[in-house]
Amino acid sequence: MILTIAGTIPAGYHRALHELLDVGFEGVAHHDVEVHIRSRPPRVHWTVHYHSAVADLTPDLRRRWLGAHPGSASAPVAEAYRRRRDAAAAAARVGGTLRRHVDERLGERMSACAYYELPRVARVAAGVRYLVTMRLPQRLEALTYPHELQYRRGGELMRTAPVVQVEDWLGEVLHLAAHEARHVAQYRLGLAKSEVDAERWAAAAVERFHSDRNVPVPTDAS
Repeated sequence: MILTIAGTIPAGYHRALHELLDVGFEGVAHHDVEVHIRSRPPRVHWTVHYHSAVADLTPDLRRRWLGAHPGSASAPVAEAYRRRRDAAAAAARVGGTLRRHVDERLGERMSACAYYELPRVARVAAGVRYLVTMRLPQRLEALTYPHELQYRRGGELMRTAPVVQVEDWLGEVLHLAAHEARHVAQYRLGLAKSEVDAERWAAAAVERFHSDRNVPVPTDAS
């Protein structure tokens, strides 16, 4: 198996990720598999803060502000923008203060995909037949644990899939790797793609992992 880890994933995680992928693919042929691990970058937005004349507020905002602050001539306003240049232009226009906000997107956690066929745009080594891509948060230690995982399809829980409890990000990455490894095995053997089967395979891998180890959890500074 070939593993490439994006430079945006802190180096302190790399050794553990290599080991977790090896464990996750145990029992699955992976001589022609390439895995790409990318970061899920933080989502950034910008706000502009300034004071506006009460008369310039929308009727609803004016009513609410004056209800709480009768007689006020001005009110604080905050406007949100996705792009910095738009926020900077607005700040210059109204004489406001520009602020940057970072959402670590921890609610989105991790995701992965095992491809039945190599995408046309995929950059892989010669001889690679299967590609697995994984997206992880940049700060894995910021995730909260223990955490229960249950497969979702179209936003809905798949009731027939097992509930898997992971104790730390190592277990969650292993779960993701074992799930995709099982899909690779399904493709190779000509089996129908089954998320329930992949989840059961991953659940067994996580159970073995948590019962067999007692090692510190790496951080981005390790």
